[in-house]
Amino acid sequence: MICNIMAKVFHVDLDAWKAGVKALLRAYAVYGPIESTFGIKYSLLDEDKVDKLAKLGARIYPSIKFFLYPVQENVVKEFQPRDTILMGVKGCDLRAVATLDSVFLDPDFIDDYYKLRRDNTIIISEDCFNPLDVCFCSCLGDTPFPEKGFDLNLSYIEDKILIEVGTERGQKVLDEMNIELNEANATQIAERDELRKRVAETILESNKKFKFPEDIYNLLKDKYESEVWKQHAETCVTCFACTNVCPSCHCFLLQELEDFAKARVWDSCQSVGYARVAGGANPRKHLFERFRNRYYCKFVYRVERFGLRACVGCGRCIEACHGKIDMREVLTDLAK
Repeated sequence: MICNIMAKVFHVDLDAWKAGVKALLRAYAVYGPIESTFGIKYSLLDEDKVDKLAKLGARIYPSIKFFLYPVQENVVKEFQPRDTILMGVKGCDLRAVATLDSVFLDPDFIDDYYKLRRDNTIIISEDCFNPLDVCFCSCLGDTPFPEKGFDLNLSYIEDKILIEVGTERGQKVLDEMNIELNEANATQIAERDELRKRVAETILESNKKFKFPEDIYNLLKDKYESEVWKQHAETCVTCFACTNVCPSCHCFLLQELEDFAKARVWDSCQSVGYARVAGGANPRKHLFERFRNRYYCKFVYRVERFGLRACVGCGRCIEACHGKIDMREVLTDLAK
């Protein structure tokens, strides 16, 4: 769907970049990170908002999933989404998109609604430079910067922005911005790479009290009957916050509405009715079983089915949990 090209890296100053973004507003719906009363949030940009674009040290709410896979949509109504640009997407969310792609773009069962949005969305990602305490991507062997899956990627060094071209359509967008570009030199690339290294080390340092291996798949293979699941599930209040904020959770249910409408709505594997079948039988009627299933879905089932891990280490579930359940603590207890 998206053709990667040999990466080119340019540098540009911040004012020139913002001028280029303003030029894109004529042809695209551009969403970017803007400071608000409730913190930094994605907002549909106009020229005034472009001047207020925030530099993102780490990922924010909502994740890119909300744009590609809405909470609710009518799936019997044809639509054509506007060409869209999403700015400020972090590496963890790009890895989550890879999970969504593997599910909704499976050649045997392509989801037309997801594909339309995906094909009409250009992703401008950014390196992380100020990770949160709950971030743990490096603990899973991932990086706090995008490696693939982006059209353009931005890295901030001093007063410059380094722009890495990831796809042909990313290059097209860069051309449409009509800004003066110069190829990044070896010193600038080295500075970027050193900053990336420091950020990854910062994440490992902030997580040093948690002890679990990068290979969670093999850790969980013989932990299905562990008492750890019951212990940590005791504080779960089944609010579904973990699955709602997760950038890679993708389960849904269908609702029949009036006038032949049919809505697809996000569902949660933490719901008692999620696994219930005809006749009332439920293979996961106990809370700890549903709690356990989420971990196995992320680290085992998705690996076996699609060949990739569905947890990206963004830490959103840790922040959102009303029961104060920390995935890193669960994995640490399982590893003892």
